[in-house]
Amino acid sequence: MSEVDAKLTNVATTNTNQQITGAKTFNANASATGFVKAGKDNISVLPAHGGDRLLSFFGGIEDLTSSAFNNPIQ
Repeated sequence: MSEVDAKLTNVATTNTNQQITGAKTFNANASATGFVKAGKDNISVLPAHGGDRLLSFFGGIEDLTSSAFNNPIQ
């Protein structure tokens, strides 16, 4: 049994699927390999202020590399 599993005994099962239905507070950093907003796909982004937006909302991408990096400082 890992150190983490030992600390979580009788608190959480770490080897099964679980669903969190209420608010949970973490007093340490939590990390994940990824997350998905229910009902969304890879044409949406999650802004920091909340909600979601389609990528098309942002109007495209402008390549600034030539103006930002190829002009020497004079």
